[in-house]
Amino acid sequence: MSARALDAVVEAELDALDQLAVHAGALTALGDHALDRRLDERLAEVGHTALLLVAAQARARSIARAARALRAAATVGERARAVEILDATLPRAIAARIVPVVDPGALAARVHGARARLGPIALDDAITAELTGPDALTRDLLVRALPRERRGAFRAALTTAARAAADAIAPLDLLRRVTAGADDDDVPPAVDVLLVLAEVPALAGLTTPQLAALADRGEVVALAAGALIVSDGERLDALLVVIDGAVEVGERRLGRGRAVDELAAIAPRPSPRVAAVEPTRLFRLRRLDLDELIDDEPGLGSALVRYLGEALRGR
Repeated sequence: MSARALDAVVEAELDALDQLAVHAGALTALGDHALDRRLDERLAEVGHTALLLVAAQARARSIARAARALRAAATVGERARAVEILDATLPRAIAARIVPVVDPGALAARVHGARARLGPIALDDAITAELTGPDALTRDLLVRALPRERRGAFRAALTTAARAAADAIAPLDLLRRVTAGADDDDVPPAVDVLLVLAEVPALAGLTTPQLAALADRGEVVALAAGALIVSDGERLDALLVVIDGAVEVGERRLGRGRAVDELAAIAPRPSPRVAAVEPTRLFRLRRLDLDELIDDEPGLGSALVRYLGEALRGR
């Protein structure tokens, strides 16, 4: 790639970062934590790409190393240190565009520079842009964040998004989703499952795409009150999470967002009796499916290992 072509690519990526930052700033008005988290992840993704392009443009390995350190940061402190290094090594004009956006501060406070460059955007315009945008997870979370009475105002955008989503998936997967049904025509059931999985401590360190992959690979089982799930002493080798309702595990009662055994899909062991105590929906991810996901999803295995390490140190 010629230097001129690389310059154009860098500028296009910085413009995309500005545009996303302006959208994210407007969408924080909806006050939805899951949506804000996904927007923050996307800002980090676009910012990382921009940083690597700038590193190539400047032939600066220090920028590339700092970008990788920022990407791998597991704590706010690690992220802040990586941002400090970037602020010291990036050209001033570029640092002014990237550093505030990838800073670990509150999302709404990090978009002032982008808003000053592009001008403010109305909330409805930001909603429409993201509903018809390329990121399916943002789209699904945004639909869920919209009050039901407001969704009609974005019917055309929702129709466009639904068509794009249908075009992007394989015919057999589309058939499975259609026949599975949904309580809400606008909100895919997988989004609700994803949000519940995020409440499980062992999964809290996963990104939204990783949680979505878990939700898509597992299954939701509807159980009547009194249904036996696991017999006393039976080997449990699956992650079981309560979506709604409640289950009894031995003498414990678990409700929404609680796992029967967080580590069962990693280290199976005999379980006490597990039964539904009221009508319940239970998410189940078998050990084999988790093994395949760890192979397929970058970062999933390392995130689970970090949780295990923290759990062991906390004993």
